[in-house]
Amino acid sequence: MKKRLFLISAFLLLISSLSFLYFYIIKNGNPYTMLLVQYHIKKHMERNDITTEMLILDKSGYIEPKQVVHKDYYRGLFQLRFKDEPQITYYYGLHKENKAIIQFCEENPLVVRTFKKAKHSEEICANAYKN
Repeated sequence: MKKRLFLISAFLLLISSLSFLYFYIIKNGNPYTMLLVQYHIKKHMERNDITTEMLILDKSGYIEPKQVVHKDYYRGLFQLRFKDEPQITYYYGLHKENKAIIQFCEENPLVVRTFKKAKHSEEICANAYKN
């Protein structure tokens, strides 16, 4: 009887913890993706000589959009806002296969508008919603 009660309790605990994890990921995004994007964006910033002194820190960071972006990129994005261009927010995505950081061509991937070349625009960019 004790063994059966233990198995039922363990099963209920497993189901409740999996449901908690599911709702956490829906609300906050996948923590593994967040760490992966943050790791690769740091390398990208070092290669392009972008320092934290150049950024508006409270407007820069990891974001998890509510809608799905390009299927070849992870859902979590990284946004950078520079002190010398405070009106423009640059969005970066991490490619799923080759783990390359790519700047998105839209000024705001949440509102589709074409991105005009600016001071910190990169030569290679991707469309956030082209599937």
